[in-house]
Formats: sequence, C-alpha cells, structure tokens
Amino acid sequence: MVTLAAEYLTQIEQNGYALVPGALDEELDLRPVDDEFNAILDRVAHELHRSGDISSDYAHLPFDQRLIRVAAESPTSIMEHFEISLAQPHELAMSGLNPDERKKRFRMNTGQATLNLLRSPRLMDILEPLIGGEIYCNPVQHTRIKLPVGISERLTPAQRATGLTDTTIWHQDGGVVLPEADRTFTVTVWVAMNDATEENGCLVYSKRSHRSGLSFHCPTTGTARPGLAGSIPEEWIDTDTAVPVPARRGDVLLHVPLTKHRSLANRTDGIRWSFDLRYHKTGEPTGRPLFPGFVARSRSHPETELRDANEWREQWQAAWNRLLEIEKPSFNRWNIDSSVC
Repeated sequence: MVTLAAEYLTQIEQNGYALVPGALDEELDLRPVDDEFNAILDRVAHELHRSGDISSDYAHLPFDQRLIRVAAESPTSIMEHFEISLAQPHELAMSGLNPDERKKRFRMNTGQATLNLLRSPRLMDILEPLIGGEIYCNPVQHTRIKLPVGISERLTPAQRATGLTDTTIWHQDGGVVLPEADRTFTVTVWVAMNDATEENGCLVYSKRSHRSGLSFHCPTTGTARPGLAGSIPEEWIDTDTAVPVPARRGDVLLHVPLTKHRSLANRTDGIRWSFDLRYHKTGEPTGRPLFPGFVARSRSHPETELRDANEWREQWQAAWNRLLEIEKPSFNRWNIDSSVC
C-alpha cells in the first residue's frame, strides 16, 4: 500500500505539486480500465464502420493505434464516449448539432471499472492525510487522450469539439470553476494510464506558483476551443520555474488549485492517456454545482459511498437533462472581454 509520506506533503507545500510513483495497482486499478476502454472503442468503431463513416473498424490494431485511426477518420469527435464528464454547451455548439440532436447526445463513460478507479482504496489512502476521512469526488474530471500533434491538427472542429486531444495551456484548476469553491481545499489527482514523457505530452508545473494567488484567465487561442476564458497567457508565467514532470503508468501527480500547470504537445506516433480527478472534503462547494460529484470514502458513514456505476450514470443523465434547460449555464468566473487580456 502506498500512503502519502511526509516527503510528499512537504513537496506539495513547498512546490505546489508532488509525484507519487507506483500509486496504483496494475491488476486491481489499471487493467480493468484498459479492458473497459477497449470495449468502448470496439463498440464505437463497429458503429462507425456499419454506418459507413469510417472505412474499417481497425480491429487488428492495438488500442492506441486503433483509437488514432478511428478518431482521425470519424466525422465527429469520438472522445466523448471515453469522457467522464459532460460536454458543455459551447462544445455541443461547435459540434454542429441542432437543439433536438443535442437532447439525444448524452455520451460519456460511466463504466464500473472507471468508477472503481475513481474511488480506488489506493487513491483514498493517498488522499486521506491531505483531506481527512470524508472524501468527495469533485465532478470536474476528465479523461485526457492526447493524440499525436500531426493527427490533432488535421481534425475538424466537430472532431475536436471536446478539446481533450490538444495541448493543455497554462492554467490553474481553481481558475476553471466558480468562486464558490475558492475556500474548498481541492487536490487534483492526475493519473498516468500510460507513460507520460516530454515527447508525448507530460505535465509541466510552475514551481511555487501556488503561492502567488489566482491569475486572471484569458480567452484561449490556437486550440480547439478558441475564445473561452481558460488560460493564463504564457508571458505571465515565470518560465524559469517551469519543470516537466514525466510519469510512469500507475503513477499519480498531486497538485493544489492555485498551482499553474500545462502539458506539452504529443510529438510521438502514439497516445498519451491520463485522468484528471479532483477531491475535497465532503460537504464543501465543488465549483461546478450543475454537475454531480459523489462520496468516494466515508470513515463515519461508509453506506453513503457511491459504488454502483448504474447510479453514477443516472446522476449524470439527470444533470444532462437539467443542463439542456438552462439558456446560459455558468462554468467559470471570467469576462473574456476584459482589458487585462
């Protein structure tokens, strides 16, 4: 069992982040998710092939190469099938769907193996020294499957609508939620599902940046989601403190809401696959009240923990139905027309 030793607590306090090697178990945590994602890709590939949208189901290829081929050839994004959050309204608008089509577009991964990973006892044991015994899984969570840069650049806006295939630009996790969460101590857990290197797009942290407060986030440029207030201009970053942090499969990276970070481009011929997860004390504001979180561990009331993927899916389906009824849902605090940018 990997627990959060004092050295990691010190690293988080001093630098704003820490790498915990070998945090997850290959058989109990990682391989079931591999199998689940393989099954999702198999289903999606067969559906697209039957409909004539792709020339082959590419069943002979390994997961990463098959996903690249299917993603590149599909006329729409396939990433939402693997995502563990809902597409936001601006992403749906970019997909070209009309309002009636959007209502039918509930697509995300709520599989049992993925849920088990999000509430893995090994993750909970790491988080408990930071958060305590009442741990809530925040709904701001993502599957990140970064495609090779040459493939990603050729995708259409409809194919890239989720924005999860691109280089992630400088931001703070506290800057992409509502102000209600400013007093919530949230720990981001970045899970490496395959080796993350400087070549395929590992994370880059700005050391000690968590000490300088929340930066204004400006409209993004040069990505699949231009115009959204979701990035810190690079000229505002002290590049002397920028440190790439490679991670091996099964490692986790921990950081706090004010730590500035980004990811590098994937300049290999494979994928870089990770999960972005966030946790805090149960009962505290999540910063995204439209989306459902869940109790991942409760020492005092274990019966409140979410264990059933069907229940998890029902919660997200209900959130989707509510979201479509809101004309202009709010997801962050920034005014993209600010003169600051």
